[in-house]
Amino acid sequence: MKLDASLSKTQLDFFPLAIVNSKYGRYNGKYDPYLDNPLDRAGFHLTQSIERDSQKSKAASVCFDALEGLGWILRIDGGKGKITDLGCKIAQLEYADKEFLELAKKSILDYGPMIGFLFEAINKSKNNVFRRSDIVIGYVNTGEVIKINNRLIPLSFGSQDDSITRTRSVLIAWAMTVGYIWPVDEKLPTDLNFWHVEALRLIKEKAWPWNKFQLLISPDFFINEIINVNHPLSYKWMTKSTKALRERGQATIRTATLKMEERVKNRRFAIVYSIALAASYGYKLNFDLLIKEMRKYPDIFIINDNSFDRVIVSELRTAVISGAIFSNDKKYITPLTKCDLEHISIGAPEKVLTIMKNITPKVIVKI
Repeated sequence: MKLDASLSKTQLDFFPLAIVNSKYGRYNGKYDPYLDNPLDRAGFHLTQSIERDSQKSKAASVCFDALEGLGWILRIDGGKGKITDLGCKIAQLEYADKEFLELAKKSILDYGPMIGFLFEAINKSKNNVFRRSDIVIGYVNTGEVIKINNRLIPLSFGSQDDSITRTRSVLIAWAMTVGYIWPVDEKLPTDLNFWHVEALRLIKEKAWPWNKFQLLISPDFFINEIINVNHPLSYKWMTKSTKALRERGQATIRTATLKMEERVKNRRFAIVYSIALAASYGYKLNFDLLIKEMRKYPDIFIINDNSFDRVIVSELRTAVISGAIFSNDKKYITPLTKCDLEHISIGAPEKVLTIMKNITPKVIVKI
């Protein structure tokens, strides 16, 4: 993902939104309109540049993660990726091809966070209209603290506002692209086969003026048929990256957070795994019983015993953003999607998997 101006071709030569202008001859007369400064030596907003790496590593990583979530690349060892058969098919198409729209629809419904986004949009909509600010796709802030050297240190496992905003914007863009939502104030495309082409015209605007969106899918979208989610969040992604915490006193907070990170991953994984396993059998989940069983393994799941029950209930949000959406009555959780259990379990410690295999037969029920 490095941009090297000395090469005969750069990423900009394969970027259909690049602007051609002889004034910017550094990269074969092309520049990326999404850079605030067209003369920026980074050259391309989604890559690391050999000229300037600042912030580009993060952008490249986000792009890589998105391609993996869509099923277009497969992450392999050594920080590398392998293009999947679907990814190869996508790469061979022009964006304006009719087939691209159908493949994009399949791809985004395979991605857990998109399922969570659409589920939230349905739940927050009134008369099939929802506000952008009402949709929150991010890790829950549980407000937990631990004591270190007689000081109470807050743990940082919740998503920051800027991260939520970025995630929401990306999901909105994809949902618009395939025709699941549309800005209320914009005219709907007339040619359904090339919806994505019209969507791109709006999405590529540097500033989005829209706050309200029309929901173009049925409120029963997840009830009429069970959707198979092949790329839910895996164990690795049950917490945000703790490498660059931004809170004040971040060194102390980072140390405390890293100390408890595995327990948070374990408890979130336990919830998502249990819901997904119940779905695979067509069963329901007794959530109160799951909490009771998890309490038997305090060193695996619990940070603070007194707040554990409250925290676990709030962590149900993790299931939503993972794609393991559900309906909930007073006693049972009913899964609304079928998530790939093998994918969810990627990176999970064997000890945790063994514990969950002991717990789940006691907490999923046939009704």
